[in-house]
Amino acid sequence: MPPLRGCEQAGRKRQGVLAVFIAVLLTMVVVNTLTYPGPAPLQPPGRRGRSHVTPHPPLPQFGETLVGWLSKAVIVDLLIHGTKEEPVWGLSVTRYPVVTRYVIRSPPPHPLDLSREGDGPLGSSLSRVQDFFAYLKAPRRRCRKQVMMGGNHQCGEVTDDISDGRKVVCLDAELQLQPRRRPQSCLTLSFGIHRDTSFDAAMAAMNCEVHMFDLLNYTPSGLLRRAPHAHFHQVGLAEKRLQRYYLNLGQELPVDSLEGHLITNNLMYRPIHLLKMDIEGDEWVVLKQVAQQPIMDLIGQIAIEIHSEDLLTLPAKKHLSYLQDKYNVLRAIENRGFEKIAYWDNTKSKVYKDTSGASYNTCGEIHFVNTNWYNTSFKSTLKSMSIHFP
Repeated sequence: MPPLRGCEQAGRKRQGVLAVFIAVLLTMVVVNTLTYPGPAPLQPPGRRGRSHVTPHPPLPQFGETLVGWLSKAVIVDLLIHGTKEEPVWGLSVTRYPVVTRYVIRSPPPHPLDLSREGDGPLGSSLSRVQDFFAYLKAPRRRCRKQVMMGGNHQCGEVTDDISDGRKVVCLDAELQLQPRRRPQSCLTLSFGIHRDTSFDAAMAAMNCEVHMFDLLNYTPSGLLRRAPHAHFHQVGLAEKRLQRYYLNLGQELPVDSLEGHLITNNLMYRPIHLLKMDIEGDEWVVLKQVAQQPIMDLIGQIAIEIHSEDLLTLPAKKHLSYLQDKYNVLRAIENRGFEKIAYWDNTKSKVYKDTSGASYNTCGEIHFVNTNWYNTSFKSTLKSMSIHFP
């Protein structure tokens, strides 16, 4: 039947054209994927009027980078480096041969050094060991409404006796940490609590949603019962997701990155009004990573217990470089628009003496506020990117 053969030939010809078109399209997609250089690296925002700080890029460009980071965070989180993997929380986790010691700790009582604007060394390099400690005690900004909250254990003190553990909190209206009508309009992440939940209870009493994280299997049932908007997670904080073995606990426990915790607990696209860290020395590697990420813009203020106890065991020739690394991390935070409002030594921590005989405590509390949050246009840009500011 000649007409039927003609239809078959026409159909085959159309199928051939369609196959060629699909092949060309797939080739273009593959080539574009392999040759795409990726988004331009994000430049950290700085503070106006200071020549040593990198200028803040235009907000729309920065916002696009933040949106891209948020939308791709889950994919990036799955790119775990290593050899042996097993499923944890529905994702994959690499088991690393990491051994560390979990130390019971808490913040110092006094004295509190308030801001003296313009004081302290601000160079990129430390020339003396004492420059680092002078820098710590010279906050750069004043908080109009600064309060102390919480209090229990001493830093590094292995005891169940209740003593102290206060944190400074800035209640300036721009930081949006005043008591709320709805807990979901305020978010506090508290890493490292041991059995001291006094600070977390104070934040929950302000009707702020609180997420507590610790390696110890201690659930603050009383607080959780009183405050349905308070949550406890037995998992630590690190620079990446992994399983870590703790010698004195005799077990392997999970830790995760800050963005990993946000993903796991469905907290993406929410501003973090207060980030608290008491993680016994691990704060340095975590902060070094976080300071380079767009997520810093979503953090209103940071309360950190910082440690430099390794000065007591390192050879003297390494003291300056050891402190320089820590100074660089703190300056990286400042270069993202954060400024110190308070610092105080833990007077019960171990004491380091330099070659001149001067003594310095090796543990203390430092508090940063995000000065970008005082800028209404900055928040408006974040809101336009679906960040849920109240």
